[in-house]
Amino acid sequence: MDLDSEPDTEPPSLAPASRWRQLNLTFSDWQAAEDFAATRLASELTAAEDHRAITAFWFIRKSETWRLRLLPGDQLAQVYALLASITDDECIRGVTEPVYRPEAYVFGGDQAMTIAHTLFHADSRHILGHLATAGGTHRRELGVLLATRLMRAAGLEFSEQGDVWRLLNSRRHQPNAPTPSPRLVVAVQRLITAADDTAGSPLVITPPWPQAHEQAGGELGFLDRHGALTRDLREVLTHHLLFLFNRLGISAADTWLLATAAVTVTFHHQFDTPSGYQPAAKIGSRVNAVNTSPTAPGTSSAATLREQLASTLEQRGHICSAAVAYAFRTVPREQFLPGVDLETVYKILNGLNTQVRPLRCRGLFVD
Repeated sequence: MDLDSEPDTEPPSLAPASRWRQLNLTFSDWQAAEDFAATRLASELTAAEDHRAITAFWFIRKSETWRLRLLPGDQLAQVYALLASITDDECIRGVTEPVYRPEAYVFGGDQAMTIAHTLFHADSRHILGHLATAGGTHRRELGVLLATRLMRAAGLEFSEQGDVWRLLNSRRHQPNAPTPSPRLVVAVQRLITAADDTAGSPLVITPPWPQAHEQAGGELGFLDRHGALTRDLREVLTHHLLFLFNRLGISAADTWLLATAAVTVTFHHQFDTPSGYQPAAKIGSRVNAVNTSPTAPGTSSAATLREQLASTLEQRGHICSAAVAYAFRTVPREQFLPGVDLETVYKILNGLNTQVRPLRCRGLFVD
């Protein structure tokens, strides 16, 4: 669906104005805003969309203010009724309706902005549903997982994903913050190298949520390959990550910690797994239980190299099956070459595997 389509009556000599309407709702504090979103906005906006009063919506947070963007349907009376209903609550301290100006250049141009709006809408609807039903639990894990899905679908190899994490790190720089703990780095490693989600993950329960990020990533990658982005793909994806973490309600400090941990994992910085580490337990730096299945046991550097190998083969068209991709991400090849260092093991295998034909498997399942 083209969320930016304009009526045919627009004068051809003028640039079309955005049909999106913006509504800023200000509350007493951040938590009051989120509580209102979970108890009122989630139901009001989804019902309005289901009844075609609006055709889409999305939001972004600004401290105690939520900036809603609404795409009206054909019946303006329904839109006015929706606005009156949303703003009729004593917990709202202020309401303004400024003009919405899309950041088309930042997100890669007009085509990329349409892709962004489609993703913003899907993500906002699922986040509101998650706030209403699950209280926003595991938002940090969800941010890392969805960001990884977006970047993989855009065609970024593992080290290129690390560069996006590095850009995000610089945008959320915390000069006096402590470095991520080893426990946090281990947890983030599992998230960015995970081959699949556990059965209870919100991403399994609501598959259209990750699918929206994968579709957007694939479309942005297509535009990039055809020279149709106004900015470098990694810069566009960095801006998407900023918006994603904002919508999820992840603070700037936590965003910096997660991005720093991801950079640490990606670029092979050495760290030790804490003794007695239990992935299902609450870990440091305010990241809750890890919500994915690990790609493989063993050392962190081996898992990282396996991920790089699998990503490279996928990008070159040599892996055409989720089952085969899972095998490449989970089989510890170093066990078949005892005494050979990991870098050499995976360089050898990379050189061999990139010469083979695309691998095809039929009728296989991977949990």
